[in-house]
Amino acid sequence: MAFTYDLTTNIGKIRLAIGDSKYQQGVRPDNCNFSNEEITAILTDASNDVNVASAVLMEILSREWALLCDITLGPRKEAYSQVSKRYTELAKQMRDAVGGNVLSVTTGFKRDDEYQYLFGEDASTATAAEYVPEHRYPSRL
Repeated sequence: MAFTYDLTTNIGKIRLAIGDSKYQQGVRPDNCNFSNEEITAILTDASNDVNVASAVLMEILSREWALLCDITLGPRKEAYSQVSKRYTELAKQMRDAVGGNVLSVTTGFKRDDEYQYLFGEDASTATAAEYVPEHRYPSRL
C-alpha cells in the first residue's frame, strides 16, 4: 500500500487535514498511516469532497482509538478515550463546516422475508425502525 504526501493532490490535502502527513508516523493507534488506496476509496464515496472525506477518516480514527483502553501506571496515564473523543469532535466540526453532509449508502436488493408482505413488494419506503422487529427476551422463571 502506497503513501504519498503531495499538497497539490486531494490525497495530500486530506492527509494535511487529518494530520497523517509523516510516513511511518501515522495517526492510527499502531502509528500506521492511511494508505493512498484507503483515502482514495473514501474520497470516491464522498464524491471527491476533500472535507467530507476528511471527516469520514476522522470518524474512522475515532472508532479505532475507542477500541483502546485508558491506562494508568503510577503517575503516568494514557487516556486513549480522549483521543477518540477529540477525533469525534473534529469530525463533527468538519461536517458542520460543509453543511453536515454525510455519506449515504444505498442498496440494490429486494426484500424476500416476512417484512416484504407487511410493507408490500416495494418496501423501500418503510423506515429503518419499521424493519426492526421488537426484540423479545425469553421469560426467566
